[in-house]
Amino acid sequence: ETREDDASNQIATVDIRYGFPLGEQTMGLYAQMMGEDEAGYLPSRKSWLFGVDWTTQFLRSDQQWFVEFTNTLAEDLIGDARPDYAYDHFNYTTGYQYYGRAIGSTFDADAEALSLGILNFLPDGSNLSATLTYANLNKDGGNRVSQPDDEVFYNVPDGAQKVTIANLGYGNELFGGWLDLNLQLTDKKILLLGGAKDRWSLSASWKYRF
Repeated sequence: ETREDDASNQIATVDIRYGFPLGEQTMGLYAQMMGEDEAGYLPSRKSWLFGVDWTTQFLRSDQQWFVEFTNTLAEDLIGDARPDYAYDHFNYTTGYQYYGRAIGSTFDADAEALSLGILNFLPDGSNLSATLTYANLNKDGGNRVSQPDDEVFYNVPDGAQKVTIANLGYGNELFGGWLDLNLQLTDKKILLLGGAKDRWSLSASWKYRF
């Protein structure tokens, strides 16, 4: 087998952002296009992300707000939708995954999601964050990812599901590093190929900054 015989998983992404002043604050518009394949040396079979963010200043704190829309169903916005295409490949049947999680969108393929979020930067250097997301997961209901390893929890939605997700976060310096605390809540259990995900989860991470 030669290199020419192995059709690699060709993924290309284009990111665009435009920022401008808005009074004493700033605002930005951004977009991302991800092509799962190639045609005429340009990305094809496209998925999209669009967003807007802006800053405010209240109560001696700085805020960054954002609204973001994601669609990972290939060709759904322009052309004929192609389910079971994004983050997938005929040679690499486990998909574009690392330990059962898509290397890309949080919502995996064939999904739509609309998010509203805020980052609040406090005067002492700590920060608070909150995001509310409505997601339509695995819109076509198909399950495209093979599961060769029983010890891996596959974070791929099992069938079509609509869910509301809330994320809360807190970050601060601790022991010369940075501590992040995160809480996630959902209005129902999300069914994944690896099993049902609890309606709430709490996580903590600490990083040392050199």
